[in-house]
Amino acid sequence: MHKVFLADDEQYILDGLAAGIPWEAQGFTVCGTAGDGKSALEEIGRLRPDVVFTDIRMPCLSGLDLIARVKPRLSGTFFVVISGHAEFEYAKTAIEHGVDGYVLKPIETDEVVAHLVKFRRILDLRLSEARSSSLMASIEDDDGDAFRACLHGGVVQSIVANGARMEALEGRGSTAACRLAGNRWLYVSSQEYMPRKLHAMAAAEVSGVGVVTAGEDGTGAPSAWVGEAIVRSYGFFMDPGSRIRTVGYGSDARQRYLHLLGLLSHQTLRKDGPGVEATLAGLRDLLPEVSITELSRSWSLLDSLYPPDGGDERVEPGFHSLVERWPDARACFADFARAVHDAVLPPFEGEPEATDNRLVTDVITYLRGNLEGSPALPDLAERFHVGHVYLSRLFKKETGMGLSKYLMRLKMERSRTLLAKTGLSVNEVAQESGFGDYLYFRKVFKRNHGVTPTEYRRRESL
Repeated sequence: MHKVFLADDEQYILDGLAAGIPWEAQGFTVCGTAGDGKSALEEIGRLRPDVVFTDIRMPCLSGLDLIARVKPRLSGTFFVVISGHAEFEYAKTAIEHGVDGYVLKPIETDEVVAHLVKFRRILDLRLSEARSSSLMASIEDDDGDAFRACLHGGVVQSIVANGARMEALEGRGSTAACRLAGNRWLYVSSQEYMPRKLHAMAAAEVSGVGVVTAGEDGTGAPSAWVGEAIVRSYGFFMDPGSRIRTVGYGSDARQRYLHLLGLLSHQTLRKDGPGVEATLAGLRDLLPEVSITELSRSWSLLDSLYPPDGGDERVEPGFHSLVERWPDARACFADFARAVHDAVLPPFEGEPEATDNRLVTDVITYLRGNLEGSPALPDLAERFHVGHVYLSRLFKKETGMGLSKYLMRLKMERSRTLLAKTGLSVNEVAQESGFGDYLYFRKVFKRNHGVTPTEYRRRESL
């Protein structure tokens, strides 16, 4: 509830206002009253109301003088003048003092309610923005207490909407929200929503919703809660029929999947064709039981699966990369299996050696100007009209590193510059540096620099 303070030297008007206006129905509560300007000044300073209704003529201090003294200290408070004088000069003086409304005696309920409707819209928006800022800060700092304090009643559910925002959840006093990435939104709620309700609230553009309920991991850090909700929000990718996911993935299946990935790496390096086929079949069978995290790790292993002299770098790690490129997990895994088959084959010896690095220079120039798009090797090869295997080997020969690693270096350079020299939020820095996933950016940055983006910014500002 937003707070209202009433000031008038006529007690019957105070009583009539307090009892005659449907304050609660409009989202307000009367936090205090005063019969003179001096008392009003003291009480307003103590109670810090959102809206003040004040008479103009009062003992000790007039309503206009009251506004003039309070306004600099409470710039966000709305002031409505109550007066039995309709003269233009009063209205003009009140406007000069920065009032937000003018109500004539005798007071009409509809007139007061019209002001309340207008004020509530603005106050709710301010509250939502403040909660959003606090929520993002608590995640960046991994502060569990601050995360829970974003809602007075405590956080009961962390909800991540993938693909679009869930507008039906916004504007509620029980919910705080913030944007995690370009098309991913986080909502924390002090009440519990059942899957059927969430399904009804999610527009068609919302591809998936992941939910973590308090009690599952009440002692963990916010990044862990939000990270798990993000993983669940990609349930639609792992299972096209799973749009709302409120449960985690079985640890046994995940452990088996990761074990098989390790085995696959050794089999590929030994060129064990039959072993590779059997292991790929085992991984494929486990797909319905594991999360997108395991599928993403499959692709991150490709560097170790290719021969030391280079190979076909196909996918940058990150959930968004998988979803942007494939319709579902089955199609993604099918291409992963083909990439593994390529790794088992003997290296192709027929590619001509590069005699000029102009092509690599052009590729680097293009990468620097298109970090947000995170260009992948197949796309670059098509753009520069060369084979992707050829481009991969040429790029590594000229730069000493694979294309994806070089691209990551460029992204890190860009993020360090933005953190040190701009006022962009960490989330905005992640977007500008080509990371669609804030938590992935935070993890990669800390792995590369030993500190979080927020800690790096603080250090650079000293």
